[in-house]
Amino acid sequence: MEFQANKFASFVLMPTAVFEQVVHKYFKRESIGKGYTFMDHQIPNIKLALTLFSELENIFGVSKEAAKVKLRQMGLLKGGSDGSVNDHLRKMRFRNDTSPPF
Repeated sequence: MEFQANKFASFVLMPTAVFEQVVHKYFKRESIGKGYTFMDHQIPNIKLALTLFSELENIFGVSKEAAKVKLRQMGLLKGGSDGSVNDHLRKMRFRNDTSPPF
């Protein structure tokens, strides 16, 4: 049910054209030139992705998970595990990374 809600939010609350503009501004600001961000086990990649999720959450009023679903649908987020955002946050804490991702 939660996946369906995230998918619904990705269509209704995050219009594709506006969403894409916001994401590409973030990519430019963070010097991400490949047109997508990558989420894997590497802390810098996780931080970039989590920061983007947080910004999208604030701009569009959706959950980080809904933002992640939309990014994946559009090919703007690649790689890594399909684990939840909270799973990635726990991994960072487990590795004793004290700086907040956002």
